[in-house]
Amino acid sequence: MSLRSKLIACGLVFALIAIAFGISLHRAQLESQARADRTYRDALGLLVHLQTAKIDTAVIHSRYAELVTLAPSDDPVAPVDASTVVEGLDAIVEHLRAMRDQPLLAASAEEIERLYYPLTRLRAGMGRISQRMLLRELERISDSLDSIAGDVRREFAGLDERNRRDIETAARRGWLLLGAAMLIAFVGVFFLLRDIVRALGAAVESIRDMTRGRMEPTTTEAGSSEIRELFAALREMQLHWQKTVKTMRSDTQRLDRRLSVQQSRFEAALNNMTQALCMLDGQFNLVIYNHAFARLFGDVPLGTPAGDLLLDQRFRQVLRPDETAEFEYQRPDGGILSVRRRGLRERGLLITLEDVTELHRVAERADRLASHDALTDVANRRAFRRRLEQVLAEPETALALFALDIKGFRQINDAYGLPVGDALLQRVADILEHCVGTGDMVARFGGDEFAVLQASGPQPEAANELAGAIVAAFAEPLVVAGRQVQVDVAIGIAAFGGRFETTSADPDELLQDCELALSRAKASPRSAFCFFSSYMREEVSRRRALETDLASALERGELELHYQPLVDTARRAVCGFEALLRWRHPERGLIAPGVFVPLAEELGLIEAIGTWALETACRQAADWPAHMSIAVNVSPLQVRSRNLPARVEAALAASGLRPDRLQIEVTESLLLDDTENVRRTLGALRTLGVVVAMDDFGTGYSSLAYLSRFSFSKIKIDQSFVRRLEVAENLAVVRAVIGLGKALGIPVIAEGVETEARMRLLIAEGCSEMQGYLFSKPRPAGDLPKMLAEIDAAWAKRMPPPATEREARS
Repeated sequence: MSLRSKLIACGLVFALIAIAFGISLHRAQLESQARADRTYRDALGLLVHLQTAKIDTAVIHSRYAELVTLAPSDDPVAPVDASTVVEGLDAIVEHLRAMRDQPLLAASAEEIERLYYPLTRLRAGMGRISQRMLLRELERISDSLDSIAGDVRREFAGLDERNRRDIETAARRGWLLLGAAMLIAFVGVFFLLRDIVRALGAAVESIRDMTRGRMEPTTTEAGSSEIRELFAALREMQLHWQKTVKTMRSDTQRLDRRLSVQQSRFEAALNNMTQALCMLDGQFNLVIYNHAFARLFGDVPLGTPAGDLLLDQRFRQVLRPDETAEFEYQRPDGGILSVRRRGLRERGLLITLEDVTELHRVAERADRLASHDALTDVANRRAFRRRLEQVLAEPETALALFALDIKGFRQINDAYGLPVGDALLQRVADILEHCVGTGDMVARFGGDEFAVLQASGPQPEAANELAGAIVAAFAEPLVVAGRQVQVDVAIGIAAFGGRFETTSADPDELLQDCELALSRAKASPRSAFCFFSSYMREEVSRRRALETDLASALERGELELHYQPLVDTARRAVCGFEALLRWRHPERGLIAPGVFVPLAEELGLIEAIGTWALETACRQAADWPAHMSIAVNVSPLQVRSRNLPARVEAALAASGLRPDRLQIEVTESLLLDDTENVRRTLGALRTLGVVVAMDDFGTGYSSLAYLSRFSFSKIKIDQSFVRRLEVAENLAVVRAVIGLGKALGIPVIAEGVETEARMRLLIAEGCSEMQGYLFSKPRPAGDLPKMLAEIDAAWAKRMPPPATEREARS
C-alpha cells in the first residue's frame, strides 16, 4: 500500500469516526432536550392546574367563609351559597380532569382519583352539607392538592435527575468515541510516521554518508512505493554523485597539476622579473614579493609593515582601484628606483620597482653625448647654440663669438691618415680649452670647425686677448701622435654688446657673421683672426643677388665663350684655342669664371652650364681649320657625375667635330677623391679619341703618381710657376715638368706667358705649347680671324727663324 493510500485511508477513518461521534452526540443532545422539554411542559401544566385548583379551592373557601359567620355551624348551606360553591367545585373538577390527562406518576394519579369522590359528593350533597363540614372538606381538598403538588414536584425532580444522568451518559459515550477515534488516528499516524521517519532517517543518513564521502548506494527496498521511489532516486543520485565525485577528483587532480604548473610558472615569472614587485594589503603590510625585491630590501617575513622597508611616504599613499601613480625614489645608497603603484579592488597596493640607476647614468651619458663632441669631448653645435641663447637672454650681456678653422687639415689627414687627424683635432680642442677663461665655452661643429663663446671679461679687450692667445698657441709646430705638424688657424669673430660694432642678437645671424669673418681670415697665408664688419654682410648680400641672377643667366643668354689661343712653339703658329666661360651681367658687366663658377658648383648649376659650354665650343670649333683644336675645361663635379663621356659624345655628334680636335682639361685636385670613378671616366674619354689634359699641374701632393696612374695626353704647367719664372725654385719645377713630359712623351703646355723673356726661356727649355696674354687675351669667337692675323704679325717681329735661333743659342 502506498504512502498516499495510507494517508488517504487514515484520513477517511478519522473523518468517519469524527462524523459518528458528532452524530451520536447530536442525537443524545436532541433526546435529552426533547425529554427535558416534555418534562418541563408536563410539569408546568400539572403545576398550573394544581395551582389553579388550589387557588379555586382557596377562593371557594374564602368566599364561603365570608358568606357565613365567623363561626360556622352545623347548619346546612344556604342555596345561594351552594350555587357559588358548586361553580367553584366544577372548576376544580375540570382542573383535576386536565391533570389526570397528564403523564403523572401512579401515586399522583391515584391521589387525583381519590379527590373525585369528595368533590362529587360535595357537589351532589350541597344542599345537605353543613357549613362546618363544607369548610372541613374544602380544607381537606386543599391539603390533598398540596400533597399532589409535592408529589408532582418530587416526580419531576426525579425526571430531571434521570435527564441529567442521560446527558452525562451521552457525554461519556461521546468522549469514549472521541478517545477511540484519537487512539485509532494515533495508531495510524504512528505506523505511518514510523515508515516515513524510518525512510527519511535512512535518506538523511545516506545524504550524510555522501557528505562524509561514503558512496555506497542505499539498498532499502521495504516500505511504500513513494519510499521505494525515494530510495531509488537516492541511489541514482548517489551513483551520479559517485561519477561526479570521480570526475571532480579527476578534474581537481588535473587542476591541481595545472595549478601547480601555473604556480611554478608564476613563481618563475615573478622571481625572474627584472623589476622588483611587492603587494601590500589594506593595512599596508607586505603580503607577497619576488626575488628582485628581496635583493633590494632583503628577505623579510610576510606581514611586515611596509613602513619598515619603504621609508618614503609616497609608497603608502592610498589609491583607488585601478588608479596608478609613478615616482622616482632615491635609495640611501644613491641608487634610483622607478616606482609604479596600482590600487587594488581589495584596498591593497601593487608596487613595482625598477632600478633605473644605470638608465640615469646612460641618460646622463647620452645627454653628454648629445651635447658634447664624441672625439674631442667639447660641446657640440646644439649645446653651443643653447648656451649662446642663454647668454643672449641675460640683461646687458656682452659676448664674443669665435669661429675657428684649421688650415690644411684635409691635407694633413690625407697625408698622415685618420688617426693623426683625430689626434690633431683632440690637441686643438685641448689648446682652445686651455686658452679660454671660466664661463667660456669651446665647441666643435664638425670636421675641423671649432667655435668659442666668450662671455667673460670686458669687450673688445677680452676678445683681442683671447684671439691673440690662440694664434700664439699655434705659432709653433705641434707634436701629434709622434709626428710634428705645423698648424695654422683662421679665426672669425663676431660680437654683441660692449664697444664692438654690435651685430644682431639673433643666434643664427651671430653665427653667420662669425662665418663671414672666418672667410676673410682664411685668406691670410698664416694664422690670423678677423673681426666681423657690416661690409662683410653687404658682400654676402651681393653674393646672394649674384646667385639669384646666375640661376637664370643661362636661360637669358647671358653666358658666352671667349677663346685664348694655344701657340705651337715648334711651328710658330696657333694650333688651337681654349674656350673660357664668361658671364655678361646686365648690370655688373663682364664677370670672370673665377667669380661665378664656384657659385655654379655650389648651386648645382655647373653641369648645365658645362654642358652648354661644351656643346657651344664644339659647334663653333667645327667651322675652324682642321688643324686647330678646342680645349674645354670641365668641373670636377662634371667628372664625378659619370655621364660626362655621354655628353661629350653627344656634343661631338651634334657638331660633327672630330674627337681628336677636342681637348678636355681636368684639374689635378679632381684626382684627390674617388680615384676609381675618375679613372673610369677619363678612360672612357680616351676611348672616344678625345685628348685629356691635366690642368694646373704641380699644385698637388702626388702629381708624379697621377701621371703614372692616369693616361693623360697633355700636361699644363700651372701659371703660378710661369708668372714667377725668375724665381729659381719655380724655374726648377718648370724644368722638371718639361723634362718629365719629354721622358713620358707627353706634350707640355705652359699657361700664363706674359713676357717675351719668359717665352724665350720656355722655348729654350723645350716647352711644346704656350698660352698667355703675350699672345692674346681671351676674346669672343667673332674676333678670332683678327686675333690670328695679329698673332702671326707679332710672332714674326718677336722671334727670328728657328735656324737663326738655334745658332744664337749655340
